[in-house]
Amino acid sequence: MLELVGGAVDGLATRIATDFAERRRAGWRLFPDALAALEALQRRGVALALVTNGDARFQRDKIARWDLGRFFRCVVIEGEFGCGKPDPRVFRHALAALGAAPAQAWMVGDNLAWDIAGAQAVGIRAAWIDRRRQGLPTAGGVVPNRVLHSLTDIVDLAGG
Repeated sequence: MLELVGGAVDGLATRIATDFAERRRAGWRLFPDALAALEALQRRGVALALVTNGDARFQRDKIARWDLGRFFRCVVIEGEFGCGKPDPRVFRHALAALGAAPAQAWMVGDNLAWDIAGAQAVGIRAAWIDRRRQGLPTAGGVVPNRVLHSLTDIVDLAGG
């Protein structure tokens, strides 16, 4: 883009991209309730899959930074798998890796279209995280099976 607008071709674009990536990584934060919820589910023996969209390198960096891989039997990242949520293949792959039928599983996410509608389209029950307690939007038509306000609420899903 810099070349198109007459900018110098001296590595500036690379420096800008590198700086952006470093600042983005520095801003990453794990939700404060995430580890407690994952540890509780692990103690209960709940089989988990992590299904996430995005660039594989960024997502793998996040997983490594907080040692999250130890909690998941399966990690499906859009940038590695070749497609992402809400594509049904992503959910089916995770189910197969867990050896679970759709009716045995829950998808928990914060995106109504990608996480909730995508999971429900293949028969998975879906819980929407509404951290801000704003409630479901009036438009959109996606209705989760459950609404949660915290990741610690996920532990209750493991019972049914």
